Amino acid sequence: MSETNGKVGSVTMNPQRIEVDWLTFTQKFEMDMTALRQLATIVVSQTRELGLKRSNWAWMGYEGERIGGVRYGERADGAILVLIGEYAAAYWRHLRGMVGRATRLDLAVDFHVAPHHNSDLAKWLYQSASEAWESDRIYSIVEGSRGGTTFYSGSRKSERMMRVYNKSAQMGNPNEVPTLWRAELELKGKRASNAWQGLSTQAHPEAMMAYEVRSHLIRWYLPMHLSAATILMNATPVKLVAVSPGKTLSWLKHQVSPAICRLIDQGYLEEAERALGYSLISFDSQERR
Repeated sequence: MSETNGKVGSVTMNPQRIEVDWLTFTQKFEMDMTALRQLATIVVSQTRELGLKRSNWAWMGYEGERIGGVRYGERADGAILVLIGEYAAAYWRHLRGMVGRATRLDLAVDFHVAPHHNSDLAKWLYQSASEAWESDRIYSIVEGSRGGTTFYSGSRKSERMMRVYNKSAQMGNPNEVPTLWRAELELKGKRASNAWQGLSTQAHPEAMMAYEVRSHLIRWYLPMHLSAATILMNATPVKLVAVSPGKTLSWLKHQVSPAICRLIDQGYLEEAERALGYSLISFDSQERR
């Protein structure tokens, strides 16, 4: 990352691809499962034509089949269809009109950072987290076998987890310039269900996906550095979801204000002013604690 007078500079993201990377979709037995069964049959048939082998699959009482990145099964109370990777990207739209719920939904954004920021983004995020977050925050970094790194934020057991990794290295091009990075937001439970409901009703779902990934990344990284929060600020324009003034004021008081205080106390006054676009000379951090 670039540095000015020893301080971390901002990072500009250039989005290349936005997609659904994982979708677990379920229906209850009282619903009409005909459409879901037909879709599963079509996807499995098309995957078989690629030469992939089918195998039996069982999970959480569901019994069915597995082939490639597709899982389909039924049990006494309903059915489940799991789409992974390229299968999720290709077929998730076919589920938009069906009655059911998503129990897991992964959203992914591939992006390039500005050429002068072409160092290890994952390591930079980890270092920033180590300097700013409390010990109760869960985060880690993993070195990949192909030379890339992955930064994890959140727990796999929770309803929300973020990972940022070197996509170029994953694809076997660790020395590619500019480096292709990927940010993945893994949602489960109620968070997945709510996000899927939005995707199912939005006229421009890709814009919503970009907003979801960007907003979660900013919410996590704002306490580290305002500059880190600008990683996804220049993504494709999206239609923002309306938020009540009360929620906005609460967010400013409980998240933004403490973050700005911390930045000022650490000597980042000028950078904070540039990021916000106005002077903070009257911002008394002691009074706001």
